[in-house]
Amino acid sequence: MLLELKVIHMRMCPIGDLITVLRCEGMQESDIVYPSLHALEFEKIDFGPDEPGNLHDVISMRAKHAYGVCIHKLRFVVCKILMNKEVWLLEDVVAVDWDRHAESSKPASLGCTWNGDPDSRIDSEFEADPDSDVHLK
Repeated sequence: MLLELKVIHMRMCPIGDLITVLRCEGMQESDIVYPSLHALEFEKIDFGPDEPGNLHDVISMRAKHAYGVCIHKLRFVVCKILMNKEVWLLEDVVAVDWDRHAESSKPASLGCTWNGDPDSRIDSEFEADPDSDVHLK
């Protein structure tokens, strides 16, 4: 069940929509998306200019929410266009695991597939692409 989702792992996908979905400002407990979510993992993501700041805002917002919907850990692996200053700001509100891969490059191919927990595979309407996926746990 998605309400009990604890970890989201995104690989080579745009993250803007995820950031929008995770906002909880002014929401009642029953309206908060993924209240059990405690970790976000990003792999091979080319961050947009505002995305690290928006991610910081969402994590701060969730940490201050009355219903305790904190995200406790961020993980960045081979993420591009992500700078030291942006990561330091994130470290003020969440534990960050970062491989310090930050150089810019041309954008990665976009597209996502949604895969279920490896222990209980959920069939999806999307084709599996080994280079582009989102994993939910």
